Amino acid sequence: MPTITPNFGLKKPLGNEVVNRQAYNENLELLDQNAAKKTDLDVHLADYTQEVKSDSKQSVTLPHGLSTLNAPRAAQLKPKFKGRQLVNLLGRDGNCDDVGKWSPYGEAEIALDNTDKVYGNNSIKLVAKLGKSTGTWLNTNLSTLIKPNGKYILLGLIKNGSGTGFCFVRMDFNSGTYFTGTQVKDTAKFNLSFAKFIAPATISTALVNFVIHDPVQNQHGYVDGVRLYELSELEYKEIDTLTPEQMAERYPYVDSFQCVQNPAVRVEGENLLPPFSQWTLLSGHTLVNQYELYSSANINGTSEVWIQVVGWQQYTASVELNTANRNLLFEFYDKAGIFISQVFAGKGITEIVTPATAVKAKVRWYNVDNTAVSAIRNPMLVLGDTLPTEFKPYNPSHLYLQTPLYEGETLEEIDGQWMRTKKWEKKVLDGSLPWELDKSLPGYKTVRVRNLGQAMRHASLNCVKYDGKIIPPLSVLTEADAAHFNTLSGYKDFYISIANTDSGWGENYTPTVDEIKAYFMGWRMYDGITGLNYNGTGTKHWYKINKNSEVGISNTPTSSYFEWTQYQLHYQLATPTMEVVPYEGELALHEGANQVEVFEGVVVRELVDTPFNGDGFYVLNHASNKPLKNRLKNIIDIFDGDNVDFNWEIRTGIGYHDGIGARLQPQYYDPTAQYSVTYQALPEEFTAPLLSVDATYDSNIKSTVDTLVDELAKVTTDVTALEMALRNKGLLRKTPICKIGNNSVNQSLTNNTLTHLTFNSIYIDTDSFFNLSAPGKIQINTPGKYLVTALVNFGFSNTGLRQVAAVINGATSHELIQMPPTTETGKSTVVCLTFLQSFNAGDYFNIAALQTSGTSLTVSNVNLAVTKVGD
Repeated sequence: MPTITPNFGLKKPLGNEVVNRQAYNENLELLDQNAAKKTDLDVHLADYTQEVKSDSKQSVTLPHGLSTLNAPRAAQLKPKFKGRQLVNLLGRDGNCDDVGKWSPYGEAEIALDNTDKVYGNNSIKLVAKLGKSTGTWLNTNLSTLIKPNGKYILLGLIKNGSGTGFCFVRMDFNSGTYFTGTQVKDTAKFNLSFAKFIAPATISTALVNFVIHDPVQNQHGYVDGVRLYELSELEYKEIDTLTPEQMAERYPYVDSFQCVQNPAVRVEGENLLPPFSQWTLLSGHTLVNQYELYSSANINGTSEVWIQVVGWQQYTASVELNTANRNLLFEFYDKAGIFISQVFAGKGITEIVTPATAVKAKVRWYNVDNTAVSAIRNPMLVLGDTLPTEFKPYNPSHLYLQTPLYEGETLEEIDGQWMRTKKWEKKVLDGSLPWELDKSLPGYKTVRVRNLGQAMRHASLNCVKYDGKIIPPLSVLTEADAAHFNTLSGYKDFYISIANTDSGWGENYTPTVDEIKAYFMGWRMYDGITGLNYNGTGTKHWYKINKNSEVGISNTPTSSYFEWTQYQLHYQLATPTMEVVPYEGELALHEGANQVEVFEGVVVRELVDTPFNGDGFYVLNHASNKPLKNRLKNIIDIFDGDNVDFNWEIRTGIGYHDGIGARLQPQYYDPTAQYSVTYQALPEEFTAPLLSVDATYDSNIKSTVDTLVDELAKVTTDVTALEMALRNKGLLRKTPICKIGNNSVNQSLTNNTLTHLTFNSIYIDTDSFFNLSAPGKIQINTPGKYLVTALVNFGFSNTGLRQVAAVINGATSHELIQMPPTTETGKSTVVCLTFLQSFNAGDYFNIAALQTSGTSLTVSNVNLAVTKVGD
């Protein structure tokens, strides 16, 4: 009989045995199978070697908005941001909230409409009174802002209210040159109309129009969000490759000048559903814990939460329900907030594919049968079709950076700090600056600020007037509303021209420095009688430019007012610098599919005043209370101190500034708390959008571990450096603590004599309590409350008493403890003294011992601990 080899299991003939063909073939089969196993093992070994030996980072470009990213393993996401700015040459007029900025023509009527709108409070409604083409144009002639032969794009949102005619935006120049935007016939919603164009070589007039072409009688249309942007050569060519949706995303409406402000990224993975503590709960629904909700019988309605979703994306929902009659309902909405469709998710697992145009979903615990008590536990929503093997809580991460980011600037993490390559500077032109009069010219005056900052050149600026108008940079200020940096000063002195009709300064009047400052604080001068410009006679008066219906004042104003919008100046620096940027958060990718959102405009933890108590609630951003510093798009979190306060309810309605706010029930309000709010500001008034963000993440084990080790080293370095800096400035000290002892030398105590004990070993001493040159003295250097513990081991004797005391500042009064000795033969007596004492700096104390055995005794193993426990 052949034997079997121990490793491969081959048949091995013994002695003179003859190998038959069957055994031979079986051996070949086993060799081939083992070779295949080795090949598989080599492949896996190569994969593991790749994972642990090579450094692998994956690069990705994240689009603006919401997208998905599949990560091979959990890793940090490291974005790098590029700045951008948009200059709407129409200022704020294109928000269509002021009908006085527009003029109708061709038998047309115009009016504000607060129902059909996109931005602000209104749109402009145009009615064609007769059955012929008609329109309305902006009153502003843009000829000084549009460059000859420059490349531009005009965009506007248009809705055709009624009729068979079509609507569009149009750019009209002198000599009958015009550029017509794309036509809109849709009567259901606003659509984008746009026209790209190259301006004529000679420009005397440049007007923006909204036109209804070939209408029926009384046909009407709406226009909102009109903007005019200058394009680079590359952007001009790229326009033809963009869809209308991409164009609207890339060139949205903004007021006047906006750069990217406060860029942000949010990552969600595994479970996309927030805990119930973040839902809007129906009265009658009881929160059992973060992921369990209970409903009593006969409760009608839903508890709900909004989440973001990617269009045409597969998701999988899972939920534990105690009854089949209570379900999760997913309602999907498009960008305009219009309902698209809905999906029910019952017990177990439900696969969901979102509609192509969906951007958000309202998730509701839906009540089908309200007669039964019900409960819901552990709801989950994951990207794709694979659920985790166990419930995963909602665990998003975010990165909020607090900085402007202009064209040509970058923002990235370098050695643990977020660094901005600063090429631009912003200045608020207000009454705090040292203004001077430069010249008085027909119809206007020029003023200046010396050494405002060094610009790259005279025209490297963007200046915005109080009314949102873009002030052009001119080499010579030959007209009102122009600005530049003076060439002779090395581009350090800033000059601006002001129309007399704006300032109220008469043609022959010379304003004082304080009167120039008053103008930049929002005050217009007049003669106090006729309301005309002040020319040096009569009594000077001032009224608020933004509120000219109020009664004027006769004293030179020295402060501004809440409604005033200041001039703003953005200029390019002659020498770029690097700037450290404050931030909150760190981005973590989950293994598998992640939702990543790139956005901007996040204001982090703005402190709020004690909320106004109205209608039985404490409220935030209420119409009757001081609003937040910026207009709101949405509230992200409200904090009580350092912690998110989930008791606040996010609310909408006319009782709040911008229709958004929050309220808190009185039983949850803490009058001693410091409340703050993190929110996203209204984009059109605060920020330009990012186009995309380049990012990297670790894609194997080695690079992930290397990154974590590097991050830990950076954190340790930062913490120790900060600790050292604070300590050097006297702002940080380690807690004073001391532990000393004498466990090697016995000390002799004479009968009935209080003897100071000495120490010879220092175990820890953070505040110079002890010095071996004075071995019995403990010195206090930092005032405060101290806990003191002393242990003394007395030699054997079963007669008399044993006493340990603290002698403070050499006085006869002291803390002490006294006890009888042990009676067990040969055993020592251990006495522990513990006391709490307030000390001043410079105080000291000694530990002393006394015994009354009738003869001398020794003490050993003496130990002392001192700890500062309070001020």
